Amino acid sequence: MGLKLGRWDTTSEIVAIEMIAEDGKSPPADVQAKIREKIGTSFKSVDCVGPKASRAADLKLPGITISASCSFADVEVGKAHLQLTASCRSSDGGFKAETRIRTTHTDVAFAADVDTSAFSAGAGYTTKISMKTSSVYSGTCPKS
Repeated sequence: MGLKLGRWDTTSEIVAIEMIAEDGKSPPADVQAKIREKIGTSFKSVDCVGPKASRAADLKLPGITISASCSFADVEVGKAHLQLTASCRSSDGGFKAETRIRTTHTDVAFAADVDTSAFSAGAGYTTKISMKTSSVYSGTCPKS
């Protein structure tokens, strides 16, 4: 994939978010207002991207981590891009999520569009969220 190994600084921005009730009803107005407030907010993270991991390891990209217990489909890897869909679920079926990732990158810069749809049976809602990430390589990772 061509990413430089080491420390990556990422800014992620929420560009869209919505909740859909299992029964098709709208969430309460106060809940809708709170989630709409999240649109446009951003947060920062720091990740250490290491050498190619075993199949049993989580997928670690700058600003994005996907559990090794998830399944992957529609994977396309190029020198300057990556696309994939990850499907994750709890063993009891009470939680399921699907995440679609599309990236462009050089060895020292990484940008991603991330669309996730997550359902929690306990809450009775599906939450759909779209984010954009922008990451830059910032050096070696601290020794642990």
